[in-house]
Amino acid sequence: MTGKPTSSGKPPSSQGHVSLAAADRSLSDAVAAPDAGIQDFIDWVLSALRRGDLAEAEQRLNRARARWNTTNWAPLESEVLMMGRDYQRAASLIAAALPTARDANEAALLKELKFEADLMRAIAARIKLHDKRAESDDLAVYAINLDENAERWERISRLVTPRSLHRIGGVPGRYLADGVVKRFGPQASPHFKGTLGCFLAHYAAWEAHLKSTEPHALILEDDCLPLIDIPRSGASLMLPADFDICFLTNGLGVLGSERAATEMLPIYRPLADSVAERAAQLLAPGGYGYVLSRRGAEQLIARVDEDGFFGDVDWRMIAYCLPRHAVDGYPQASFARGVLSAHLQVIVPRPPLAGFCCYPGLVKPGRIGSVRERDNERRHAHLWIETAGGT
Repeated sequence: MTGKPTSSGKPPSSQGHVSLAAADRSLSDAVAAPDAGIQDFIDWVLSALRRGDLAEAEQRLNRARARWNTTNWAPLESEVLMMGRDYQRAASLIAAALPTARDANEAALLKELKFEADLMRAIAARIKLHDKRAESDDLAVYAINLDENAERWERISRLVTPRSLHRIGGVPGRYLADGVVKRFGPQASPHFKGTLGCFLAHYAAWEAHLKSTEPHALILEDDCLPLIDIPRSGASLMLPADFDICFLTNGLGVLGSERAATEMLPIYRPLADSVAERAAQLLAPGGYGYVLSRRGAEQLIARVDEDGFFGDVDWRMIAYCLPRHAVDGYPQASFARGVLSAHLQVIVPRPPLAGFCCYPGLVKPGRIGSVRERDNERRHAHLWIETAGGT
């Protein structure tokens, strides 16, 4: 198994499969052109954000504002500030911009951003306060990163600083021979080598956690965007007692009837409840940010060893947290029902793991390109169920 963790340093190769730097140079050339438009400048700012260079994003935003001084830059500026976790400045900026909103749509957008900024400011402060009181550093942080994507490693390292970050070498699925793929289980498909490689890298992260001494592990993918300063202690995240898996990803967690005050956030809900409520809309739960207990890692490894590697790892983890009858109540045509039914039909029946998700999400997708999708021959790994078991 590839994926041995290293505490620091760059990956062996600096050649990126998806070059953020090359894309950024192209955008820099675009804004330097005499006919550069406002969208060119917006993309230029967002490019710096995707690379995790927040100082550069602010400088670019200032240049865009100088060039297009009649444009309302408050929404983009607040996004830059929030990605830099400066929620106080973001909230103040949006509050000042609200009275000058040009129409109802812009006002609604600003109000939504203001709510998010206030929410994250309260949560970040609570986590930081708990972390000051923590007695030990008991949260290990791992990031999955392909050797060929050195710039992504540099990016996620900047975003997680000053926490110590352990690197898990990614598995390039495209290098796996078709005959080898089948050895990972009868449902594993050579059409989805990228998805298999991603699954194997997460498995390596679970193994690394069990070889460590920390009780909790935060597992990230190198293109994610943490919305908080990563704490030293798992207790600072106020995780549910006796959890196995807790997703911190954006979009899984929802508020139920318990409209708690901000001092009660973040709220952790059973994964089965949140997935049931979001089944009609849920397309990608995301494995780019989640916390595991030691028991959770042990159980995932034991179950995957028996069931084999197939499908997306995030959906598999969710399937392990659901009663087998849970999907019966999902909308018939929903994507979630189809993919979870496919997993549950194949995996061995067992008691569900203690799975939870967080509202609001504390980690967002970075949206800087998916190597997994490029390594797949087909768009969705869930099609293995439609191709006679991945043949």
